[in-house]
Amino acid sequence: GLGDFENTGMGGIFWVNDSIHNYFGHEIYLLPNQMIVEHAHMPTPGHAAKFESWLVRNGSCYNYSIGDSTANPPQLPESQKGFITVSHFTEMKVGDILPLAQIESKHFLFAGDNGLIVTEFGSYHDGAGLRFTNPGVKF
Repeated sequence: GLGDFENTGMGGIFWVNDSIHNYFGHEIYLLPNQMIVEHAHMPTPGHAAKFESWLVRNGSCYNYSIGDSTANPPQLPESQKGFITVSHFTEMKVGDILPLAQIESKHFLFAGDNGLIVTEFGSYHDGAGLRFTNPGVKF
């Protein structure tokens, strides 16, 4: 809902989101140099905060989260300047797997020049616990 889908947004397929057995599977598709806006997952009544890991299947990405700033960051979308609070990233390529740095931590993915297909594995995702740092985001 930011009017900048080419630079900030995502496509995806939710394969499973099971609150009873507490598991989640999602395929994420990003265009070249497209960013999922920064967000965090918080606990909600009856559900813990979502924890997740990512497996790069095609393309590459910069996986941003908490930690010391990383040198030589890619150019992120102008529309998100002022809404990005994390500056540590890990570059991920096909076959790489990375878990969320810390439960409830802010994070986002930024696709490389060839886009990204990533499989996300996680615990149940209660959308009510999703918090974006950019207040203009519509979910």
